Amino acid sequence: MTPLRFTPIGSFFELANDDLVRDVAEIPWQQPDTSLAYLQSGQQALRACASYLSEVEGRDIVVVPEFACDSMLAPFPQAEWTLVSFPVDASLRPDTHALSTIISQHERCVVLTMAYFGAAPDSEHIATLQILQAKGARVIEDETHRVLTASTRPIGDVAVASLRKTIPVPDGAYLRGVLAPAILEHSAPEGPRSHPGWEAMEAKSAGDLERAGELFTQSDRALSQLEPALLSPRTLEALSRLSHRQLANRRTSNAEALRSALPVNHEILVEASVPSHLPLRVDEPRAMQQALAKQAIYCPIHWPRPPRLAEASFPCDLISLPIDHRYNRADMSRIGTAVRELVNA
Repeated sequence: MTPLRFTPIGSFFELANDDLVRDVAEIPWQQPDTSLAYLQSGQQALRACASYLSEVEGRDIVVVPEFACDSMLAPFPQAEWTLVSFPVDASLRPDTHALSTIISQHERCVVLTMAYFGAAPDSEHIATLQILQAKGARVIEDETHRVLTASTRPIGDVAVASLRKTIPVPDGAYLRGVLAPAILEHSAPEGPRSHPGWEAMEAKSAGDLERAGELFTQSDRALSQLEPALLSPRTLEALSRLSHRQLANRRTSNAEALRSALPVNHEILVEASVPSHLPLRVDEPRAMQQALAKQAIYCPIHWPRPPRLAEASFPCDLISLPIDHRYNRADMSRIGTAVRELVNA
């Protein structure tokens, strides 16, 4: 193994440290009055929703925000679904007027919505979705960016979330809400499919980054299968023992520290109590991503434009800075310094 000049920040998770593990932990998205089911990936959860709504309810139009990733769209194949998009504003909030206009033309459609980067849906967002449901639309709310604050009843008919984006597990997704039992019964998921995700996390914890990366790529490929499968017992046990409150607190603390360390004139796009990342608008996100990677700071770009949204007003100027539970104020200072140097170069 080649010695590292910098301690890496970002990329996929290693195993959670012991201080984040409890005998029993409260799971924020698990509510006593809300039906809940687990699958292996967020794409599988969306595919299960799409299959039920198509095959049982006869729906074939999906309305999506103009800011979405390919993995949100893939479960609605072009051969089966007509895709219609609605705009989001500069702060990534849905244009509710445009959305309402679209629904008036396609009342029996499926609406896929999302509050980005940990932000909570505002009252206008919630009220609009209730109106759309009353008109006959089905609403799927993607909660992936805010699983650590998903402590209330889900918005819409069903909520889905991919867990490995913010929780230190290699796989996992949930379906929750009034439609979840019917969707799960219809999808009849297979038992857990094998993948080397846990081995990738173990290798990263041991410092073998090359092997970890290879295993993660293999795992990612296995999890890209759309046909639903059940969550593995090891992941389910991990979810039940992680301190989700500590995960949330560290994100909040790191976000505050990184805000203070960034250039004052940099626009932080979304304010959230528990952010998934700290998204910035920058002129050249790909160039900044590559420059930060040379300092072992690995930042995702949300998102490459999907081909099916080629004509959409898609934001292409975002880079997301990592703020998760693995880091502290010193790490946030390091990110802030690196960003400042690149901005001032």
